[in-house]
Amino acid sequence: MTENPYTISRNGKRERIDYFYERTGRKISYARTGKFYMENDELLADAVICLGEKKYFTNKKIQRIYPSAFKNRKYEVNVCKKRKSTNFLVFGVKGFVHKGNDLLLEVFEKHPEWNLYMCGREIKQECKRLGLVLPNNVIECGFVDVCSDKFLELIEICPFVLLPSCSEGMSTSLLTCMRHGLIPVTMRGTGMDELFDYCEYFEDYHLSAIESKLEELAGMDTKKMEKYSNKIYEYANENFALESFTEHFKKCMREII
Repeated sequence: MTENPYTISRNGKRERIDYFYERTGRKISYARTGKFYMENDELLADAVICLGEKKYFTNKKIQRIYPSAFKNRKYEVNVCKKRKSTNFLVFGVKGFVHKGNDLLLEVFEKHPEWNLYMCGREIKQECKRLGLVLPNNVIECGFVDVCSDKFLELIEICPFVLLPSCSEGMSTSLLTCMRHGLIPVTMRGTGMDELFDYCEYFEDYHLSAIESKLEELAGMDTKKMEKYSNKIYEYANENFALESFTEHFKKCMREII
């Protein structure tokens, strides 16, 4: 199961929809929840292999596995000396409010000294649909292939990748960026709770909490940032490669059957 159970996703999205209405006066509908799974669908299975948090499942047989992530073969660990703590990356925007990108736009508008690079299709169209405006310090990058030079250019200057999502199984966009030494910043309950030594967390989804965490990160010492990045790079490439996924998947299947 590649995402959280329906009720977890629905409740998280409901909070974000209500918060969006509270801030903007505009009503929006569910974008992702209920598209692939409905309530209690997971209970139809004899066993579940989940990418997200095991605590959200009540099945008798439940196994946890990390998905694999992409790696740009041209990437070199020591080429990222240009990373600045005030540069942030978003890698994937589908489900704009679900992923908390509307929150990031509001916070970055207050901080012109920061830069946010957003990768994904139809960013301007999504903003227009939601009545949002991209601040001048938010750079629309469009779709960016992990194997492209454009991706290498972005990770050369951005030390952090942001995902204040209301519900995820485990985001392969975060894991892909981790394989290139980026520091992931996300919400608890999105499949990353076990990685507390390699991950930063927003305390909650309100603007004040998002802003507070980003202010902390923007002030991170360069040496600390590099040491943290190297630790993440080593862990991610050991645990999120296809070989590791294959081995763990075999183990899960053996234990289930």
